[in-house]
Amino acid sequence: FGAMFGDMGHGASLIAIGLLLGMKAKNEALRHIRALFLYCGSSAVLFGLLYGSFFGIEFKSLWIKPIENIMEIFTISVYAGIVMISLGIVINVINALKDRNYIKVLFDKSGLIGGVIYWAGIGVVTKMLVSNSSIPSIYFILILAGVLALFFYPLVDCVVKKKYGHLVESFMESIVGVIEVFMGFLSNTVSFIRVAAFALAHAGLFIAIFDLAKIVHVGGAAGNAMSWTVLIIGNIIVIGLEGLVVTIQSVRLNYYEFFSKFFMAGKSVYKPLSV
Repeated sequence: FGAMFGDMGHGASLIAIGLLLGMKAKNEALRHIRALFLYCGSSAVLFGLLYGSFFGIEFKSLWIKPIENIMEIFTISVYAGIVMISLGIVINVINALKDRNYIKVLFDKSGLIGGVIYWAGIGVVTKMLVSNSSIPSIYFILILAGVLALFFYPLVDCVVKKKYGHLVESFMESIVGVIEVFMGFLSNTVSFIRVAAFALAHAGLFIAIFDLAKIVHVGGAAGNAMSWTVLIIGNIIVIGLEGLVVTIQSVRLNYYEFFSKFFMAGKSVYKPLSV
C-alpha cells in the first residue's frame, strides 16, 4: 500500500482517521477498520519519506522519486514481486513437508519443480536484459527437466494406478498443467508492475492538481482562495478515491499472487490463544 500511496501528508491523514475511529471502536469490525487505517497510514508515511512527498509537495527524498526514475521503479516493483512469489512457493513447500505430502512438495503448481522452472526462467530473463553475456545452459536444462517432470507425472501416475481408461484425460491434464505453470507465474510477476504504475499515477495526479491550481490563481484574495480550494479538494479526492483503489490492488496482490501459492481451504480452523 505504501509503495503505491507514498505521501507523508496523506499517510498522516489516514492515521488521523484511524485514531478518530478508535474513539468509537466498540465492535470488532470497527476495530479492524481502525487497525487497517493505522497500518496503511504508517506505510504511506514511510514511503512518503522515501519518495519525498508531503501532500504532493516535493522535498528531498531519502531513496527515490518515482516520477524521475520510471524504469528503476518498474524494475524494483517486478523484483519485489519475484521475492514475494518465491516466498509463497517456499511456504507451500514447507506446508506440504509438514503434512508429509511429498507428491505435493514436488508436483504442485507452486511446488519445488514449479519453483525451479520459475527461478530458472527469471535467471534467463535477467541475463537477457542485464548483461550481454551468453546464458548458462544450466538454466535451460532445469527448465526442460522441470517441464518434462510436470508433463509426465500425471501419465506415469495413471499407468502405475492402472487407470488406463484415463490416459487421454491425464495427457490433457499434463498439457494444461504445464501451460498453467508458465502462464500463472508470468501473470503473477507482471501483476506487480501495478505497484510502480500507481506510484507514478500518485505523483502524476499532483502535477495535474498543482497545474490546475496555478491556472485558477488569477491574483488577489479571490485567486488565492480558488487556488487553495483546488488544492484541498484535489487532496481529498486523491486520499479518498486513489486510497480506495490502491487498497483494492494491495489486497489483490496479497491474495492472488501470494496467498494463492500456499493457502488451502478445508484445513484446521484458526483459533488464536486468548487470556
